[in-house]
Amino acid sequence: MAGKACALGFAGWLLVSSLVVVQSLPGPPECKAETLQKVEFGVGSSAAQSEGGAAAGGRSPSVWDIFAKQPGKIQDGSSPAVATDFFNKYKQDIALMKSMGVKNFRMSISWSRLLPQAVKGSSTSPEGVQFYRAVFKELKDNGIEPAVTLYHWDMPQVLQDKYQGLLDRQFIDDFTYFAEVAFKTFGDQVRKWTTFNEPWVTCNLQYGNGDFAPGITYGDSGKWKCGHYLLLAHANAVRVFRQKYNTNKKGRIGMALWSEWSEPWTDKFEGETR
Repeated sequence: MAGKACALGFAGWLLVSSLVVVQSLPGPPECKAETLQKVEFGVGSSAAQSEGGAAAGGRSPSVWDIFAKQPGKIQDGSSPAVATDFFNKYKQDIALMKSMGVKNFRMSISWSRLLPQAVKGSSTSPEGVQFYRAVFKELKDNGIEPAVTLYHWDMPQVLQDKYQGLLDRQFIDDFTYFAEVAFKTFGDQVRKWTTFNEPWVTCNLQYGNGDFAPGITYGDSGKWKCGHYLLLAHANAVRVFRQKYNTNKKGRIGMALWSEWSEPWTDKFEGETR
């Protein structure tokens, strides 16, 4: 079982475009005990999917709050307004995690809750800070370590209105400021950080074909602009973290990449086209 888990992990990062390449690759290595000890399993969610409390504590809308109100955009008509009400029920949810033996919880911070105005230099929401510090303390008290994502698809609507979010260079400075505020405010409680959740999804579905909020349908132009500014914002945030907030080298930072399992269309080499 351990070997299978490692095989999935290695294969998940592998991108191939040739059937011959796929078939010529050696099998994935089995997990050694020392490798398995480095793998940390847990559960995960995101602010827009779980928190609710959409207007609580001065939180400003995210693009999902606006997008979900448009008829036909969300299949069952649900919205982030309440979601699973983690904002009010986080203690019960964390107790459930503990009862399941969970040791790691991947979650995200709502940019709109921490910084309602969202832009560089704007003030934090005291209620937002209090909420997340309470969540992190509750997790620690229950033996669960948080792994915190800064952007899980929930662009503040104020930035979308101001300059179309990830389609403008100004996003880099605003995101870097948001990231630094988070590092400074919660760095004593959080050791593991993720800048962006699944950039492919962000740029293709949010700013390319418009399936996800904010529903921008700019095609390839939107995708490439988004990707360009997203990577620069990621680099800036990582630099700030490493130079100013991780001097003891105990923290970790990266981004979460989207991938899918792929297998050859056929086990034959020649004469097969799809």
